Amino acid sequence: IMIAVANVFLAAGPFIGGSLIALLSWRWIFWANVPIVAVIAVVVATAWQERPRDDGTPGIDWAGAAALAAGLGLIVFAVMQGPSWGWTDRAVLGALGAGVLAIAGFVRLERRRDNPLIEVALFRDATFTAYNLLVFAGQFSKMAVIVFGALYLQHVLGMSPFAAGLCLLAAVVGTPLLAAPSGRIVDTFGPRLPSLLGLAGVTIGLAWIGIAAGWDSYGLL
Repeated sequence: IMIAVANVFLAAGPFIGGSLIALLSWRWIFWANVPIVAVIAVVVATAWQERPRDDGTPGIDWAGAAALAAGLGLIVFAVMQGPSWGWTDRAVLGALGAGVLAIAGFVRLERRRDNPLIEVALFRDATFTAYNLLVFAGQFSKMAVIVFGALYLQHVLGMSPFAAGLCLLAAVVGTPLLAAPSGRIVDTFGPRLPSLLGLAGVTIGLAWIGIAAGWDSYGLL
């Protein structure tokens, strides 16, 4: 159910954004969030109930959070600026190196803390690591299709933002329908085989998109 809901809103993003651009203005993709956040703020303010805090409850790992944010921020900055500034640019190389060092420092820090932000020791478990890689592969593939698919449909196939968002719904339309049956399949047969079959399907689908994109046909996509 959680995966189904997440995918519905992931797919709805380009569709809603395209609708706002077609009907109003591109600026409304930002304005549309204002009333949503306002309603959520009201709900939180009225529904929040303070609970007595246990003195033994560990605090937030601010040092770990800062190291993780710095590492990821610097690496993303280097990857984003590398194509335009050049991969041999000192700022790009410096940011990339500093980001890697910050991530390494984060891992070292988390191993020593009693209340780490992330229990890095869990990654020693092969199954835990495999499932994290599985989720990463699935989410990474979706972002490639949703983000770059929207650009491809508009700039190559000449679709309007609304039409591009509507056409992208086909990428995830099956997820809400198959989420519950997939859960039952995993309950019956275990997670290993369904996960491998799912990855195989994603691999075939992405490979076909990469091939069919050269023919400039939405039908083939």
